[in-house]
Amino acid sequence: RRVAPGTGRYLADRAELKVDIQNAEVLWRNDELRPVPDSMTQYSDFETIFGREALHCGIVTRQEHRLWVHVVGTPYDLIEWDEPQVADQGLNFPLPPPKVEEVKPPEICLRCGKVGNC
Repeated sequence: RRVAPGTGRYLADRAELKVDIQNAEVLWRNDELRPVPDSMTQYSDFETIFGREALHCGIVTRQEHRLWVHVVGTPYDLIEWDEPQVADQGLNFPLPPPKVEEVKPPEICLRCGKVGNC
């Protein structure tokens, strides 16, 4: 539907798309569309579901270790996680190494051979 007559702006409510002819913008949820990242399209599962068609996506959310996108025109979302570092496996993991208390060996008397002071 046209937003306002003569403005060159259109809305596709069900697809959550906005098209602005004057600015040559296509927005999904008020963010620009992007091609689906190569890191997501390289898997055979992607090709099985979507084929070899060039698809666009909109970012649902980008967090420190997760990228979540919606493939526009489909009911599908894709989520990509970074590989965790060895030292960062989650909350309180890995556990810090246990503290080893330094224990002095008992002193042995050289004259009598007994432990402790003689």
